[in-house]
Amino acid sequence: MTQHSTPAEDRSGTTRRGVIKTISLAALGLITGSAIALSVQIETPTPAGATAAQDCATFGVSDCTSQAQSGAAVYASVCVTCHGERFEGKDGPPLAGPDNALRDYRTVRRLVDYVVSYMPDDDPGSLSEREYLDAVAFILQANGLNPNGVTLNAGTMDDLSLTR
Repeated sequence: MTQHSTPAEDRSGTTRRGVIKTISLAALGLITGSAIALSVQIETPTPAGATAAQDCATFGVSDCTSQAQSGAAVYASVCVTCHGERFEGKDGPPLAGPDNALRDYRTVRRLVDYVVSYMPDDDPGSLSEREYLDAVAFILQANGLNPNGVTLNAGTMDDLSLTR
């Protein structure tokens, strides 16, 4: 006895509805995969080196070390709203110029300790240790307080001065 396929089936016994369902699921997978890929692409931050060099120039700081370049990106995303594009101070004190707040801390170590403990003002302690050190290195660079480009870390903080 030969089995005949119905008009809704092909010779393998697969229904058109099954084929359409398979194609629909494949299309949905492609669309979902594209959305996930797009989401990942949008949410992936630009590497610090790619934007930091532009940030150094934007802030009028030349001869940035790689640490200061990374710090420029941190400053641009976190510090600029209170301290200004030219470090002039807005809601926060000025960080460059004749009335800058840096000398109040007397040592780089005290400055770093303060920044790590109290900044950003709206979310203290929210940055990584590296981000804090990079941001301070950028501010020191902007003030000409690290002319030799010393990498700021726990071992070098005492070697740098807040006065020229």
